[in-house]
Amino acid sequence: MVSRKGNPVHGWVILDKPEGVTSSRAVGVVRRVFQAAKAGHGG
Repeated sequence: MVSRKGNPVHGWVILDKPEGVTSSRAVGVVRRVFQAAKAGHGG
């Protein structure tokens, strides 16, 4: 099995994203900022 690059990060980030920014794009930015191995969104 291949391990993921990045750090294990636990918790929530509350983000009020602007219109026009997709959830996928916002998750990508958060993932890069925190250098996270995994990230997702809850709607």
